[in-house]
Amino acid sequence: MDFKILTTSMGISHGDVLCFYRDHEGYIWIGTTDGLNKYDSVGFKIYKRNNNDSTSLTNSYINCIYEDKQNNLWIGVTNGLCLCLIPRQENLQNTEAIVKIP
Repeated sequence: MDFKILTTSMGISHGDVLCFYRDHEGYIWIGTTDGLNKYDSVGFKIYKRNNNDSTSLTNSYINCIYEDKQNNLWIGVTNGLCLCLIPRQENLQNTEAIVKIP
């Protein structure tokens, strides 16, 4: 197995990595203190909080990542809200009304 050191100069949003997950398609999802990073072995797509977009992350501090049986990624953020990311559609669904952790 080959390992790469991924740095901010390569495109990751922040050097403080809190969690990571390899999904069923082989993408590596990396949660940092400043965003969710999707790595495809070539580069990064970064998801962050955008105050002007109600479908963006509710917070950019990512604590955990989980994939369910329907291949949806659930993203835990620092303020306790969870978001569901559907990888094939590349969009976030804010589930604030469904999942709330005190």
